[in-house]
Amino acid sequence: MAIAASVGGLSSADTNQDEQLDMDEVIAYAMAWKHGDLWPAPPEDIPQNYVTNGGYIWKSGEQYHYDSQQTSPTCWIPDTVQFLSPKVRLADVTNQTGVRRVLPKSFAAGQTVSVRLEASPPPGTRVWTVEDTVPKGWQVVNVQGGGAWLPNMGKIRWGMFLDGQAQTLPMRSAPGRSRGGGSVRRERQFRRPYRSCGW
Repeated sequence: MAIAASVGGLSSADTNQDEQLDMDEVIAYAMAWKHGDLWPAPPEDIPQNYVTNGGYIWKSGEQYHYDSQQTSPTCWIPDTVQFLSPKVRLADVTNQTGVRRVLPKSFAAGQTVSVRLEASPPPGTRVWTVEDTVPKGWQVVNVQGGGAWLPNMGKIRWGMFLDGQAQTLPMRSAPGRSRGGGSVRRERQFRRPYRSCGW
């Protein structure tokens, strides 16, 4: 991971460059990430953990400072926090903890099925997001729970959630055709990871 590429150590979400992240800036940043929009300041393709860090700064009083000894995005630290190790502040979990995918045991190719992610952020989480990578060949029909489907990236993104409460994130999608036709087993189709990222 590289040291932050920002103007004078400012967060890329800090559009008016005043060393604080107000609600309007954080919402605009989160919406750009969620919809896959390019951001005018680097990194233009907003990483998931930059969004949660921006929300964390906002919830911690808006003002922040830059620590050149830390990597992005943990180099932007709320002024109300003197120092916390990035390993303590950032919970970046994959399918081993925090998020569980629930879908039918088997289904026919092309048949629309209900899929849901049950997300439970770790205790103490204040801000978090979820990003799901949809298996190649699947068609997403409907995303609920405030999620956004990004077909060009093959991802669904939810959040930014501003509490540590568990969420159920539903969607409807249709699996692609298997080589032999017939039913598709979920274990083979859902090997790709999803990520939950929180502060």
